Amino acid sequence: MKTPTAEPPKPTATEPPAPTATEPAPTAPPASTATPTRIVTQEPEPSEPVPIPEPITVVLFGTGLAALSAAAAARRKQD
Repeated sequence: MKTPTAEPPKPTATEPPAPTATEPAPTAPPASTATPTRIVTQEPEPSEPVPIPEPITVVLFGTGLAALSAAAAARRKQD
């Protein structure tokens, strides 16, 4: 018959050894190193319709562009 001893059982292959007083306890690696991300989705609110420019606005814009083009052409002709 075997006599019981005060020796702790030997660790198995699946069980890590217990830390001693001089050895720090092993720590588990972090579960994930990724930064958590929160994605918020929201339905866009209906906005006011964009007004279509009136014909007079288009005429004034075109006249201004024509005047600038004529001034640039006259300047080039002078030089």
